[in-house]
Amino acid sequence: MFYVRIERIEFVPFATRRVIKGHYYSSSLHYLVKMITDEEITGIGEASDILHILPPDLGYVTEKVNGQLKGVNPFNMNQVEAVILSVGIGPVCEGLDIALHDLLGKALKIPVFNLLGGKVRDNMLIAFPFWPIQSTSEVQKKIEELTDLVEKGIKTIRIYVGANVEADKNLLKSIRDKFGYEVLIRSLDISNRFSPKKAIRFIKEVEKYEFMYVESPCPTLKGKAEVRRAVDTLISEHVGTPQNALAMIENRSVDIFNISVSSGGLMQAKKEFAIAEAGGIECVVGTTQEMTIGTAAQAHLIASTPNIHYPCDPAGPLFYEKDITKTRLEFKDGILTVPEGIGLGVEVDEEKLKEISIGSEGQKSLLSR
Repeated sequence: MFYVRIERIEFVPFATRRVIKGHYYSSSLHYLVKMITDEEITGIGEASDILHILPPDLGYVTEKVNGQLKGVNPFNMNQVEAVILSVGIGPVCEGLDIALHDLLGKALKIPVFNLLGGKVRDNMLIAFPFWPIQSTSEVQKKIEELTDLVEKGIKTIRIYVGANVEADKNLLKSIRDKFGYEVLIRSLDISNRFSPKKAIRFIKEVEKYEFMYVESPCPTLKGKAEVRRAVDTLISEHVGTPQNALAMIENRSVDIFNISVSSGGLMQAKKEFAIAEAGGIECVVGTTQEMTIGTAAQAHLIASTPNIHYPCDPAGPLFYEKDITKTRLEFKDGILTVPEGIGLGVEVDEEKLKEISIGSEGQKSLLSR
């Protein structure tokens, strides 16, 4: 089995709408990645939510990775990962890397978390996202949404803020007035909307509502460091590369790294976690709203990483109208359970995939929105 060879790599584009509390939103584009071997073992991966970036020339990418990986032993991970990272497109690297790990897990008949160091937890509390509001008139609707979640057992949230500061303050007050501290507000995500001075002022005004940290307060590392020095609240930021992680440590910009497989895959994420541990930085696992395959990879990452200190982000399968796997992941009372079984522990349902796969014209339609 250790002499298995990669026969070919396939990308299958598919799209499905997001659904939040009965409201349908525009479709998201994803790629299923299949890494097929001469031993009839196929690893599956997901390049998630492609429309977050400038979508790649998929024909070129397919030709490139097949040209460089055909005949290669997938257990030569350094060689394969070098080719994967040379693609240079985060979500595509993610999909290829996940497929590689799933393939190796299937070949060895072990779960992916064992490839990543072994399981240190069986599940993880997930912070449910609340998207930004534009005016105070939306506050009551958000409270109604949160009431619905609490009734379903979901009591941990993360809130995107910054579109309307007064509305944000009103929402935070309303949450505490109605729910007290039954609801845990993990973070306020400013999405780099503010200047350092505005971020400092806002954070100091809302600290009384008690949340665990603020994410992405302002665009620059220098600005984040200024905010961090001025407030009592912890500061978090997304990590794009190991080099980015080092730069944040050197500039003392943050207290917490937000690390996700979407920036390059599981191996890349593990490097970033190692840098964080060496630098004394706490961590959380982020998301780009993956579907089941991508979220399964995130779950294996969470399961195998000791240096995670906060409720994590991956909740994507809860938001999509359709999926391409035979079963979905288990979310109960806001807790994501790590899938069991070999590889990722999930399988593609070819009929479901056929139903929502799209060709070049469908992709053009999505890109022209």
